[in-house]
Amino acid sequence: MGIRDSRDKFKTPRWGVPDGGDVLAPGVAEPPGVKKDTGWIPGVDTPNILWWNWLHNQTSIFLEYLERLWSRLWADNHLPRNQPAGAGLVTAGTGLSVDVAPAGSFIEGAVYEVAAVTGLALTAADPTHGRWDLIVSQLSSGVPEYAVVTGTPAATPTVPTPTSSQTVHARVKVDAAATTPSLIQDVREFGALSVDTARVDKALLAGEVGGPFPLVFLDGGLQQLRLGSAAAALFEVLNLSSLVRIGGDLLQVNTASNTLILDGGKTRFSTPEEGLYDLPFSDFLPNDAGNPSNNGVKWDLTSNDFLTAAVRVPNGATITQARLYVDLPTGAQVRFALVRPVKGTVNTAPIVATIHSPVGGGQQTITLSGLSQPVTQGGFYRVTVLALAGSPSIQGADVRYEIESNAFGLL
Repeated sequence: MGIRDSRDKFKTPRWGVPDGGDVLAPGVAEPPGVKKDTGWIPGVDTPNILWWNWLHNQTSIFLEYLERLWSRLWADNHLPRNQPAGAGLVTAGTGLSVDVAPAGSFIEGAVYEVAAVTGLALTAADPTHGRWDLIVSQLSSGVPEYAVVTGTPAATPTVPTPTSSQTVHARVKVDAAATTPSLIQDVREFGALSVDTARVDKALLAGEVGGPFPLVFLDGGLQQLRLGSAAAALFEVLNLSSLVRIGGDLLQVNTASNTLILDGGKTRFSTPEEGLYDLPFSDFLPNDAGNPSNNGVKWDLTSNDFLTAAVRVPNGATITQARLYVDLPTGAQVRFALVRPVKGTVNTAPIVATIHSPVGGGQQTITLSGLSQPVTQGGFYRVTVLALAGSPSIQGADVRYEIESNAFGLL
């Protein structure tokens, strides 16, 4: 059916209860249990209007429950998956403006179709200082639109903070006295379940997690997530086996060990799904070489200074691209690389892809494209930056990846 403006076009029906209340209207009455068993018998019973109202009322309550469940499941604003790669893409427009492609956008608990816009104007540049702007999708009087969140000009400008009702598509740098966008950083996120946006260093790792009795166990070998145990008594004694099984035992119940098992090995995605791992400047760390400095928004390097940042994407993913956002004053140059450290060795990190930036040129996006680097259990990657000349400034990086694996690729 495709992307639809779900909240605009399909209202959740309400019946037999005042708007915003939870007390049944006088015309609603629950039928007795025996009538629920038999229903209306043709030729014998006459439909009772009070019971009709009760049936409609219960249906509306369940639909409202589903809507609330959906809005809590997809807790973060995002662009839904399975859209064209260019959906919601921000590109430079004429003069100091941007163009934004159409896209379905998840805003405030519902999906809206946002129309393309050409020449979305940015505020005139400050004559002295640069600034960062955000390009977002949002609602204006219930109508989806693209908008600009204008940042504050400063000697070291910071990125403005979006509201909880905005989906961010891009960051746009506007240098002092600029007449066109100085840099556009694509930060679209396709799919944003809370677990999607969790960093691996903050997510569950393989093993047992819990107090004296493990409540959660992640088995990387079997690709299973097991909740509860006989000792922990996470589940009360009840007929767990009555739960519906999904997709050939994707959801299993072991009543003997009082455990609910989600088996990631029982399902596969038919097409790869794209993800973006953001590496803000604060994720980069210097090594022993040189003495780089940071001012809270970027790293300032001199020749031979070296930075590195860990790339944490789901196991089973394939890294397809890495980008570095850098300011290259006159005479400045860097080497940007993707490396894969060798476990159990010291200072051994074979370079799998590398690129030298231009010399100078101001704000630049340095891209390692055409990659196909698999991420496996026990393996990891890093991006590195080496200052070859001059005084470059590192503002951050990101890594794109595709994943076509089981339902629990984080295991």
